[in-house]
Amino acid sequence: MTLKIVLTTPLKDFELRVDLTLPSTGITGIYGPSGSGKTTLLRCIAGLHRANGSCGINGDSWQSKHHFMPSHQRELAYVHQTPALFPHLSVKGNLLYGYKRTPKSLRKVELEQVIEWLNLAPLLNQKIPLLSGGEKQRVAIARALASSPKLLLLDEPLSALDADSKRTILPYLEQLGSHFNIPTLYVSHSINELARVANQLVLIKKGKVVQQGPITEVLAQSELAVNEEDEAGVVIEACVGEKDAKWHLLRADFNGGQIWLKDQGERFGQKIRLRLLARDISFCSQPNRSTDNEPNSAHSILNILPATIVEIVPSQHPAIYTVKAMLGSNAGSGINKTPILAKITAKSAHHMQLKTNTQVWAQIKSAAVLE
Repeated sequence: MTLKIVLTTPLKDFELRVDLTLPSTGITGIYGPSGSGKTTLLRCIAGLHRANGSCGINGDSWQSKHHFMPSHQRELAYVHQTPALFPHLSVKGNLLYGYKRTPKSLRKVELEQVIEWLNLAPLLNQKIPLLSGGEKQRVAIARALASSPKLLLLDEPLSALDADSKRTILPYLEQLGSHFNIPTLYVSHSINELARVANQLVLIKKGKVVQQGPITEVLAQSELAVNEEDEAGVVIEACVGEKDAKWHLLRADFNGGQIWLKDQGERFGQKIRLRLLARDISFCSQPNRSTDNEPNSAHSILNILPATIVEIVPSQHPAIYTVKAMLGSNAGSGINKTPILAKITAKSAHHMQLKTNTQVWAQIKSAAVLE
């Protein structure tokens, strides 16, 4: 069960050349600089831009050397940056537009399911021009899902929204994969946004795929961290192992360690996703802590974990190094351990005599629960 994309097409300054085999489950993020070909790739998959090559999902061919299926015959849905809704119809009318055009035998998503999930019941009788930007985008996503597509394409669906609207919609997108078994390609210029929603990540630069794979692995690559600077960091899959009601904290357990962070109502045993930014991690040669559960009174950092340096790479500025380490005691093998990235000065690396296989303590200033 795969999505196979082998496409080439000339662009203004370079050629888009993509050869991808992606899982037909979950959300695959597509990330790259502006003008790298991300939106063109989606348009090629949708049949809106004629490219050479082949494209299909789960054995159904949408185009090949010998045929080209027009957009309206491809069982997919496309949500743009700006919702392309029918202004003369109500919210319910827009939702019914795609739903009614899907034969009953092909419906995998019921309209009521979409309405309940996106909390659209209070808006059903509203006219589109009266909705906020966030509400319009929720309706656009709902209309796309209501057509029961084999593939959902999201082209920077949050880029035109304000911060409050983004915060409202992101939780829905995080749960998209678990609520609907519809593979999704999600284009975004925000690596932090994709860190919240994506399972897989494809990096595109000047029309070519430079990296792809599980998002936890791709974001841990030091080369990406060098390019991303302030947004560099890793995603960690964890589980809530303990809750501290006195201090409103929870302990997230993962391969290679445990991290304490603020409790936002997660359940004991719940699987969560953490985002650790490289700028929030430093190293020391001694643990500087009194016990496993209590911080040293001399500093405020709760999370100090053993780690092994595995890579040191110069950043774009000569004063800064990007350091990759594996969390956990004797983590040099990397087996069942968790990678982290840190931004430190070259001066600090020199004075600590950091090199590959150096044993250190990672001081993690903060972590964010992503889902």
